[in-house]
Amino acid sequence: MEIYTAFTILSAVLIALNTFFTLGVARKLEMHSKLLREIATHGNRASKSLQAGDKVRGFSISTPDGRKLESDNLQDETIIAFFSPKCPPCVEAVPELVDYVKKTQKERTSVISVLIGSSPLEGKEMAGQLSPFSDVISGPNSKEIADAFEVDSMPAIFTVNGSGFVKVAARSAADLPVTA
Repeated sequence: MEIYTAFTILSAVLIALNTFFTLGVARKLEMHSKLLREIATHGNRASKSLQAGDKVRGFSISTPDGRKLESDNLQDETIIAFFSPKCPPCVEAVPELVDYVKKTQKERTSVISVLIGSSPLEGKEMAGQLSPFSDVISGPNSKEIADAFEVDSMPAIFTVNGSGFVKVAARSAADLPVTA
């Protein structure tokens, strides 16, 4: 009789553990389904950054050379790229953007590179690559412009029109249009 009781208690414990783990797996599957729906809603990336057709929120910052840069005075075909020196995909994306801008510089009026979450020392190499063709924004100004584009992950590259609307939102220069 004692063996029967022990077996019954052991079975009950195993059934309870099985139920507990099954519910945990079901909860994880529900979370994954939610993430997959979010990816489907936002294209091939789960980003809440501005997308093509969205209006850029207002910002007003100074460039390193003292010029005023505002959301209302962005020129047509301006590229605004967001990078972090601590982000490996960003480090890979910078040379791609440099090549893209060299190929399309006749169609381009302005390029703005925003370095986020970096000290001047950390961002020095990246800024050196970008500064020959771009205004490089870092420090406190970078947060204001990143907020205006609702950047939540990097790299993030946008082209805007003269009215302050996003024309293209991309993860790399390879995703930007090339005109002949």
